[in-house]
Amino acid sequence: MKIKINTKKMKKALDIAERFRSGTAGGAMSGFLIEADASGLAVTATGGEAFAKVSVKDAGCIITEGSAVFPAKLRAVVNSCDAEYITIDAPEPAMAMVKFNRSKFKLALFSKLDYPRISFDMSDVSFAAPSEKMTKLIKSVAFAASKKESIPALSAVNLTLCGRTLNAEATDGYRIAVNKAEVDASDDASGVALVQAKALENLCCFPKSVISFYMSRNLCFTGEDEEFAVTAEIRTVNATFPNFDSIMNAEKMCNKKLVIKKNKFLSAIDRASLFADGDHHVVTLNLSSNENCKISSQAEIGSSDENLDGSFSGDDITCSFDLQYMKDVLKHTGSGDVKVSFGEELRPAFFHVDSDSGKYVILPVRTC
Repeated sequence: MKIKINTKKMKKALDIAERFRSGTAGGAMSGFLIEADASGLAVTATGGEAFAKVSVKDAGCIITEGSAVFPAKLRAVVNSCDAEYITIDAPEPAMAMVKFNRSKFKLALFSKLDYPRISFDMSDVSFAAPSEKMTKLIKSVAFAASKKESIPALSAVNLTLCGRTLNAEATDGYRIAVNKAEVDASDDASGVALVQAKALENLCCFPKSVISFYMSRNLCFTGEDEEFAVTAEIRTVNATFPNFDSIMNAEKMCNKKLVIKKNKFLSAIDRASLFADGDHHVVTLNLSSNENCKISSQAEIGSSDENLDGSFSGDDITCSFDLQYMKDVLKHTGSGDVKVSFGEELRPAFFHVDSDSGKYVILPVRTC
């Protein structure tokens, strides 16, 4: 295999593939499979739980067709290139040469026999949506998934397709994030995919175009623009996502409401965090209908106490929440008024901002 390719396109293809490459896997699985033929150039990477193929359009000149598995160091070599074109030559199974300007690099190759055979399953339920819409939907809930993978269902995002509506939800057991988006699908389309949140966030690397999704054994999706075509597949999690219907329906019983501007609420929380002694510091809301609403924070080095510029209706309530959880909700929502519904002091609180920002539930913290 020998190719002469536009450096910028090669850099971007490797950058996209890098998101799916495993940094911990050894051997061939830690590298990039590069294929060159009459149809063009393609870069494939796998991380075990996710894999992707990036096809480059009008990449340059395919001098000799072929394929080879390059080590991850190829990306660093290409990123160092300051020439318009770079030549990659793999004349033998064991060694490759990368050249640009007066620079020359030798890279040891992996055996192609050790690289997994990858095929994308695009045979089942499908829907389509703009990449911007899907990226926004995923980001609006993925932050609520657990960062620990000891309980797989809690480190994943649950996607449920009901006709033309795609529902997304995530939880770490202490907070819940749910949102939905309208997609291009048939009225009777249905499907479920429970996917690791970290892998699903790779949607942000897709070309700004319409992405087609296939919900079969795994979640497969593909999109393209004028320069690249990307196809990826993420293995679904073999677990059962918790049912939160009873919790979500409990909002109907909440008779205490706080309405406050998002920027003012976030600023007050940021000031309360000045006394935070860790990532999961506690802040307390003291809410009263006589417009005496406060947010307070306390630590060994001092405390803060601030009046909130918002309106509250209902019986007085005092409740405490994880500081980081509240900040996460506000940072992943729109810019309108924040509406918070409360039940009893130790019952979940429901957060809303904009109509397309989803619904967020945070469990209060017991402080005594």
